[in-house]
Amino acid sequence: MSDKKLDEPKMVFEFVLPATALVSGSKFAYDVRKDMSVAQKPEEPLFVSVIGTRTINDKHELVIEVKNLGVHGVYLEAIESKDPKDVNVLTYFHVKNADKHEVFEEKPMGMGVGHPQFGKPILPTFLSPQNSQYLKVEFDKFNLERIESKPYGKLTLKYTVAGVAKSGLEVAIPFSIRL
Repeated sequence: MSDKKLDEPKMVFEFVLPATALVSGSKFAYDVRKDMSVAQKPEEPLFVSVIGTRTINDKHELVIEVKNLGVHGVYLEAIESKDPKDVNVLTYFHVKNADKHEVFEEKPMGMGVGHPQFGKPILPTFLSPQNSQYLKVEFDKFNLERIESKPYGKLTLKYTVAGVAKSGLEVAIPFSIRL
């Protein structure tokens, strides 16, 4: 009976070790596949997140994060409104506060001084590989009819990839408006 008890932990170990290896191997395969999808489509390296939206006076503001997951540098050329059309869009650097709940508060850049480009539109700008940039996007407030019937829209980020011989690249940025 004592021999059987000694074999039980060994049996558990023999089961747990291959299961752990299987899980680790699956995660590795997923990570490699994810990285390879960017490598196979170098013209689509960007991932854009809308971090927050708000309405201040006569403007809507969005804070977005643009991540370059690729191996080439990317030039962020312009952000334009697709829905609604004919809306003037201004884009600024945004240094997000460390507090994740304070999306629109900007982190001071030492001694209470902000980024030297704050208040000035910044596109085009360069985004190096495997890095991200927060941007604040402003545009005119929707009219009341639009807000009641369709409180959302779509922006387009136009970009150029340094290592891709192709023009006219863009990514859609759908958003919702908060009043």
